[in-house]
Amino acid sequence: AKKLRLEEVATKLSSHLDQIEQFEGQGLCNFNLNVAGKNEKNSTPMIRCDFDVSAGALREPTQQLKISGINLNGSYSNEGGKENEFLKLWDMRFKTATGPFQGEFLLTNFLRPHYEGKAKGNLDLASIHGIFRLPYIEQIVGFLDVNGQFDIQTVVDEAGQHALDLQKCVVSLTMRNIDASVIDDSRTFKSLNGFVGIDGDEAALQDIRVK
Repeated sequence: AKKLRLEEVATKLSSHLDQIEQFEGQGLCNFNLNVAGKNEKNSTPMIRCDFDVSAGALREPTQQLKISGINLNGSYSNEGGKENEFLKLWDMRFKTATGPFQGEFLLTNFLRPHYEGKAKGNLDLASIHGIFRLPYIEQIVGFLDVNGQFDIQTVVDEAGQHALDLQKCVVSLTMRNIDASVIDDSRTFKSLNGFVGIDGDEAALQDIRVK
């Protein structure tokens, strides 16, 4: 499929249709999927999928939420077997009210996930949640500045338990005036401010304030 309208694709993929149907948008999506294999219960089909979004924007007019400059290239494949299965996102860029954000992400070895990526930019959390619906979050407003790189490998110990090996994880998060509540939790966290720095398996907190 070529030159699909971004707002139509977002509607079809969303689990919150009643809300995303209110959105306006622009931009185009391209999608190319190849599936090959035998139609047998114990046979895994070979899948290759490439997709991209260009010059995209999504707006929720009632709350004045907006994300613009959405660009993304992505690819998924299991053609090399489970050991070579991957999902890759690159040239990922967009803008919210606080400024630009960019990043890239690679997931390999789905049985023992290996996560690699980097991200840098500013996020208006109300716009991100209003359009993409963050998991487990009931509502959230505020701003988050992100700058980091990570390379995290899943390992299995002698007891067969999975654990994360932080081969590289250098991340800084600056939180500004965040109010948030979690689904199925009556508490609301207000005026969350401060800095979190992560370097490997060490974390530093500075000037954390919350009500």
